[in-house]
Amino acid sequence: MDQLKSKIKLYTELYKAHQDRYGFIDTKKCDSLLFTGLLGSVLPDRINITAARKPDGQWCRRPLVNGVDTCFELNNTKSSISRDMLLGLLWFIWRNKRLDLATDLWNYAVKNNLKMGSAATIGSVASLYLTPNILSTLALIIDKLGGKNNIKCSWLSIIRKLPISVVKNNGYRAHLDILLLALRAELLGKIENKDIVKYQFERVPKNALFSYVYERWIENNTKYPKTIANLMDDKLFPSDRLPTSRDRDTEWLWQRDPEEWIPYKGKWADKFNGCDFLFVAKLVAGK
Repeated sequence: MDQLKSKIKLYTELYKAHQDRYGFIDTKKCDSLLFTGLLGSVLPDRINITAARKPDGQWCRRPLVNGVDTCFELNNTKSSISRDMLLGLLWFIWRNKRLDLATDLWNYAVKNNLKMGSAATIGSVASLYLTPNILSTLALIIDKLGGKNNIKCSWLSIIRKLPISVVKNNGYRAHLDILLLALRAELLGKIENKDIVKYQFERVPKNALFSYVYERWIENNTKYPKTIANLMDDKLFPSDRLPTSRDRDTEWLWQRDPEEWIPYKGKWADKFNGCDFLFVAKLVAGK
């Protein structure tokens, strides 16, 4: 654990160079809200998460620039928001006890019939609507933060009890499934869909997010030997610097399967922010 804490300390200093003025990471991409929300759930101090929210309460994929959604309005994405972005936001809301943001998000959803933004094509519209998985998790957060009496909706208590649906995915979707289950485990004090957690851990045991959830909620092993071993792998997370694409050619390791972890062989190397490491490492080490 001491070696892990030393690496956390180094990465906590170095990742700051990758933040914008609002504390967001990955702002050149349109998944910024997801990954900034996850980072901010464990290291919130420098993050102004509402920089990605419009005055009417609609959330965008990354901070607005002079009031403009530079992802959707400038035709960089087919939709202004998606459920995976909101999942990262829910992590931020829950772990920072931001009942105000949870309530505002709920009210926006109800006002807009669960449609959370805009889409450029008919095929992209479906991704805008909250599923029972996200909606029930938001209701749970509001309930756990003591805000149920502030919600003018008689069916909040029903929605928070909705069963969730998770199947055996791989790659990016598997990562989202485990994030959802881990968040709900914190809310409920127990893990749902144990078979999915076990399946994903056995499928990719080197994925530290998967091993963390498995050790925490299946094995109840809070020493996290498997997860710490994964995080201390210097080939993926160097101990003296942040990783680059020469180490493994993907920024957020946990969202890809190992066949995509191979080093980039090109002339130039992308410099990564190391926040994939920090998210899981801080969950393991605590405050």
